Amino acid sequence: MNILYVYFLCGAIKPGNKVYNHVGCRLYICSHVPVSCVLLQAAEEEDQDAPCTILCHPILNQTDGTPAQDVEEVIQNDQTMNPTEETEEGSNNPDTTVANPDGETGDPGPSASTSVSGRADTSHQSGTDSGATESHAAGDCGTPSRRLQDVPPGSTGPVMATTTQLRQPQVVHKYVVRPAPVPPPPKYFQTALGGNHALDRGIWMYVFAYLSHVDLCRCMRVCKVWCRWCLDPRLWSTINLSRERIRQGHLVGVVRRQPKSLDLSWSNPSRRQLEWLLARLPHVKRINLAGNSWAAINAMCSSSSPLLHVLDLSWVEGLCDPCVQDLFSPPVDHRPGVDDSMSRLHRLQHLDLTGTDISDVAVEVLLRHVKHLQKLNLSYCVRITDQTLANVAAEDACTQRELRQLVLTGCHRLTDACFDDLVRLEGIESVCLDKCGNVTVEGCERFMEQKRHQRFVMTGDKCLEIESLRENTPLW
Repeated sequence: MNILYVYFLCGAIKPGNKVYNHVGCRLYICSHVPVSCVLLQAAEEEDQDAPCTILCHPILNQTDGTPAQDVEEVIQNDQTMNPTEETEEGSNNPDTTVANPDGETGDPGPSASTSVSGRADTSHQSGTDSGATESHAAGDCGTPSRRLQDVPPGSTGPVMATTTQLRQPQVVHKYVVRPAPVPPPPKYFQTALGGNHALDRGIWMYVFAYLSHVDLCRCMRVCKVWCRWCLDPRLWSTINLSRERIRQGHLVGVVRRQPKSLDLSWSNPSRRQLEWLLARLPHVKRINLAGNSWAAINAMCSSSSPLLHVLDLSWVEGLCDPCVQDLFSPPVDHRPGVDDSMSRLHRLQHLDLTGTDISDVAVEVLLRHVKHLQKLNLSYCVRITDQTLANVAAEDACTQRELRQLVLTGCHRLTDACFDDLVRLEGIESVCLDKCGNVTVEGCERFMEQKRHQRFVMTGDKCLEIESLRENTPLW
């Protein structure tokens, strides 16, 4: 049998009461607690199914205020005591009262898990108060099998233990409650005469497709049916909030429309706003966050970030090598159904890092986690050197075969040695080296000679691209 040594509060548990701990083990009260006490010690239960014994030891004697009996002495007395004996009426030693754990009938079993309520009688209470206390405890915990005898004045506790029958806890079934699904929009809207309009929803959608976003918002004020029709995500594939002060109404409106492309450039949203918004846009594929701060963009490191294809982080304040490491690494938080071993940006195809304070280390981390990159813009990243081109054109890098466009405008640390790496790019279609002072025109001509089967031409200041794409495809 396991033993728990506990100080109880204000004698709320009476001798002989059956109590159940948090795992359903039966506990027996071996002595009365007449004064305010606190939790002292709890021995670890090795066998969770075995009944436990609680030794209640008071801090002070209630009658004369002298220190109570030591805990070790109480333990020794309890271990040498016969558990089948019960204290006679009029006993003066309340610390040796023992309840028989095997002699009780109607044991609710180890499945019960509750606590005994009621107040224990102190030495200054009369027999009438004791009876009232017993009736209150019986009303809360069940019908007692033995009545508590009147406690004589001046005694330190009840003479006979009270055993109560605990009620079985009621099993409550839990169900997941979700809101009802939104019904589909109506096919027709009613006219003023009460009939359906001649044009159905499909025809009206063709009409709404020619309207601007401002006009769509005006149409939403006509009636409830038009309001639902104008919220169709096909009409809001692109939402532009550039240079707008983001408020709560903007966030709610964007979530209701579920766009594919979202422009938040130079709008300076907070991290809390961006985290709330991205978690509710699972279908967005393109986000423009140019001109914002890294303190807000840090929200994209979460596992709730959407799987983007295009990301614009140009001129982001505070974006450096450690930030790129956090952004493109697998998320540290966990969400059910999400693969935590891969970056949330592993499907990225277009990336713009213009004007950021990154170096060759950030590009190496980027190429390690992004496997489908086709367009990369590193303009005005002044810490970029020829080592970045060597990493991009490496044999084990995905960009060696899939990279199509590379913009390196204003990277003044690049030299003509970068063309040796650019030649190894199998799928490259355009390279922009404008305002790179250490790159010469002779180096560009040598590159075009080595790539003559692709017919590269020079446009502008050291900008090379395939002739067939010169008029059809923009550089960025």
